[in-house]
Amino acid sequence: MIDSPLIDFILEVERRTTGAQLATTAVFDRGAHFGPGAITVAQVAALYPYDNTLRAVRITGAQLRAYLEQSARYFRKTATGYDVDPQIPGFNYDVVSGVDYTIDLNRPIGQRITQLQYSGRDVQATDTFTMALNNYRQTGGGGFSMLRDAPVVYDHQQEIRQLLIDEVRTRRTLRANDYFHSNWRIVPSAAIGRLLQFP
Repeated sequence: MIDSPLIDFILEVERRTTGAQLATTAVFDRGAHFGPGAITVAQVAALYPYDNTLRAVRITGAQLRAYLEQSARYFRKTATGYDVDPQIPGFNYDVVSGVDYTIDLNRPIGQRITQLQYSGRDVQATDTFTMALNNYRQTGGGGFSMLRDAPVVYDHQQEIRQLLIDEVRTRRTLRANDYFHSNWRIVPSAAIGRLLQFP
């Protein structure tokens, strides 16, 4: 489980469309990829398989940290190493762009997010941000109840999947370097190889 240009593609389209400082998306299909050659609508649909619409909310630093901690529950440390929690669907594991953070799987659930920074400074509980996300998350879906009452600052009823299709049609060629920004990581490094084995 590592930062991915395709996930950053989704995040950048969300962020740019809403004008938000941050953006978040679920990792719906860790095996999704665009190979060389033409990109089909079916490939984009596989990357983002739901009919979610795009919104943006205003959140505090405390809400952001709680959001990331909820997402980090997807991973487990076991007696034999690290894996993913089978009780948590993959679509309830989210990543956030616009901040830099580390998920430390050796720390207890609820205390795993370390080195959370925005523009090179530590995020404080009272900081405020705008964050792009889908309508399901904005209403607290998937256990992300910390966002349920966050003020909505953007809601034009645009389907995220269609925005991604439109981006492909406009760009015509997608280059990883146009979207990719490595801003989060999992530690310890020994966990990464193990987690990559899970679909």
